[in-house]
Amino acid sequence: MLKKTNYFACIVSFSLSLIAILLLMRIFHLENLDSISLFSAQAGLVFHIFMLILSFKLYNNANSKDRKILYWLVITNIGLFLNDLAFYFLIYNPNNYYIHLSFVSFIIDIIPYAIWLIALVIFLSKILTRELFNTFRFLKVLSSLTLINLIIITLFFVSVQSAFDFSSWQNISQILSSMIELVIFDFAILCLIYSENKGFSLILAGLTVLIAGDFLIASSYLTQGNFLQSYADLLWLLGLMLVLFGMIYIQQKKEYAISTWLRKMNVIKSKLASGAFNLSLLIILSISILIYFTSPLEKTLFLILPSFIMIYSVLIVVLSNIIAQRFEEPFKKIEHNIEALMSKNDKSLLDDNFSIEEFIFLQKFIVEAFEVKEEKDRAQREIGSIATQVAHDIRSPLAAILMLSKESSELPEELRLVLRDATHRIEDIANNLLHKTHKSDLHNQTEKTGLFLISAAILSVISEKKMQYKDVQLNINYLSQENAAFSCISANLTEFKRVISNLLNNAIEALTDLREITVKLFLEADNICIDIADTGTGMPEEITNKILNGEVISNKVTGLGLGFSHARSFLASAKGELKISSQGNKGTTVGLVFNKRPPPIWLAINLTIHPDSIIVIMDDDASIHGAWNNLLSATLKKSAEIQVVHFIKALDCIEYLKKLNPDMLNRVLMLADYELIKQNFNGLDVIALAQLNSATLVTSHYENNEIINRAILLNTKILPKMLVSEVAIDFLPRATSPMSNASIVILEDNKAFSDILTFLCQFRGKLVDIYHDPYTLFNALDQYDSSTIKLCLDFDLACPVNGIEVAKKLHEKGFKLIYLASGYDFKPGDVPDYITVLSDKMEMLNL
Repeated sequence: MLKKTNYFACIVSFSLSLIAILLLMRIFHLENLDSISLFSAQAGLVFHIFMLILSFKLYNNANSKDRKILYWLVITNIGLFLNDLAFYFLIYNPNNYYIHLSFVSFIIDIIPYAIWLIALVIFLSKILTRELFNTFRFLKVLSSLTLINLIIITLFFVSVQSAFDFSSWQNISQILSSMIELVIFDFAILCLIYSENKGFSLILAGLTVLIAGDFLIASSYLTQGNFLQSYADLLWLLGLMLVLFGMIYIQQKKEYAISTWLRKMNVIKSKLASGAFNLSLLIILSISILIYFTSPLEKTLFLILPSFIMIYSVLIVVLSNIIAQRFEEPFKKIEHNIEALMSKNDKSLLDDNFSIEEFIFLQKFIVEAFEVKEEKDRAQREIGSIATQVAHDIRSPLAAILMLSKESSELPEELRLVLRDATHRIEDIANNLLHKTHKSDLHNQTEKTGLFLISAAILSVISEKKMQYKDVQLNINYLSQENAAFSCISANLTEFKRVISNLLNNAIEALTDLREITVKLFLEADNICIDIADTGTGMPEEITNKILNGEVISNKVTGLGLGFSHARSFLASAKGELKISSQGNKGTTVGLVFNKRPPPIWLAINLTIHPDSIIVIMDDDASIHGAWNNLLSATLKKSAEIQVVHFIKALDCIEYLKKLNPDMLNRVLMLADYELIKQNFNGLDVIALAQLNSATLVTSHYENNEIINRAILLNTKILPKMLVSEVAIDFLPRATSPMSNASIVILEDNKAFSDILTFLCQFRGKLVDIYHDPYTLFNALDQYDSSTIKLCLDFDLACPVNGIEVAKKLHEKGFKLIYLASGYDFKPGDVPDYITVLSDKMEMLNL
């Protein structure tokens, strides 16, 4: 089968052969020099016609962004055509080159010459600044090249003394144009160094050859001889050919996007071409300067220096790119192999045909690394499968245990709580194992962190350990500094409990004869600290240092295990600190240090009792009632009017509260358990039915978000049952608040913004009351007329409930004018009709 004829290759071969024939005719004087020059000029005009057509085609096929650059290529071609046309009729035909041109002829010649020079400078500079250099770096490179240009131009013009013996328009223009042409050479070579498109490379090489030819024409003018004229004409013709071939190639390949013409500056080909050009230029200039000042050679030889440097630079850059391509091939093979391994993991697609020893080693290393990765992924998938099965299998028995614990009313509450907490922790650990062994979850699952009571979490784990080791001689003592019991930290609660549990396990395993462990909670400045001290064998200093330095330790003889490894990773995520002090045969103290955080608004850190309070205690565990009596005994002595009423059943409590008149109901302080076994109500149900203004939920369910949200909206704070003994009791006279004169009430958690609102409202003559959390607002509602007061609520209140939920509660209490001030875009149905949404918080000033 015959191959399709490559017409482009045929045209290139024919044109280059023509140049070669003309050159041979010039060298061996086979034809008159003027005839060769005249033929070159006429052939050039023909090439110009095709160049103009192609430049317009490139412009039309380019996108709008590239057209702004290619526009200057079109202007360059128009200028070149007019320049050669003027040169042909003013110089070649009248044989007028070696005498002074008239001023009119000079102007006709110089205008198109200036057009193509300036247009070409703009064309190349726009490409460089858009695709390669930022403005600062471009100016930096240009300043270096300008210095080199000055050296070249100086050597060029001082080579012929006669050039400065007279002054003419042509003489002056020759100096200026030569400097501009050197700038064009600089820009063309820079583009050629980073050129990735063959067509663009041909255009750049052609422009450089054009400039080289023009310098030889300038040399003929300066020497007033025609020896170099025909060589200059041949170079000019060759430059036009190369530019034309470049345009044809781009048009043929349809590679119109300028961004594809250049490669990145930091690739091998660019680095090698740039280095080769810089080095060769430096060597040539150094040798040229040395020869000029030391050699007896004729100085006129330096007239061909610029043309020589330009042709030589093009050859150096082209050869460097060819050599760099050979170096680049193995890297591209490596890149292809990596992509094949990453996308399909198919070794049959690998190209391992390398001849260089270093690349053979690199290929082998990459394949082995992917094999190791594949093995790890396979093991990870297997572990994930096991974890998924474990998590699935464990949930059913866990659910059964939870249901049994709720129904086992004969179990003491303390045992029920330990059973429930232990069950939940097993479930959390199983879920955590599932998340950590699935790759998709590793990228998408973020560790759930939140604010929690550190003392309650510790006591929960201690209770679990006491039940676990109830048949073993073991004392676990818990000591809490008076002001540390209600301290909070922000971390993952499940992981924190795991850390405490593991450290207690380590401490227990280290015990010998005196089996005692002390857990101490205390404050240091803004930090909350936990010390877990055992009376065991202690640890050598070497082991302690290894643990603190992050080395993996597993030695059950010394009471160590994986607990320290997990503790270190947890402390890193929680921004905590690990401390260890140990003495041989005396024991070890492990310290954990965390940043203390303010407690949540729902936490009851104190109880306020008034001289006429009616304290209603509701709990289904009889022992709790005795504990409350002991705790309140000192306060009861302060006022004989204080009443304490105990209830075990919710229905009895509800009936009692219904019989109270409104005045007595306002005096009630209710302390209610949440979980009431085998009863149809929980503690919050009773508080809601009685519509109490002051209540505290005393429960072990303090971590349940649903309970927390409902408690806030019922103006009820939560006291963890295990911290009842730590709560402060304030005995205060009952204060009565007069009706407020404010016309606007604002609920805004941001205190700084609240101060600004207060100032602006006062400036406008408006009275405003501002509250920072739902509790303070609910407690002050009696001061306002529900039909006239304007309630403005922020949506995001920095607490578990939002402004819409608070607004619903206020509407239930009879308030009419409720506004939601927020920048959120709410969907239809998100906000009830009785709430007016303000688009901006500052709109509150206009109410």
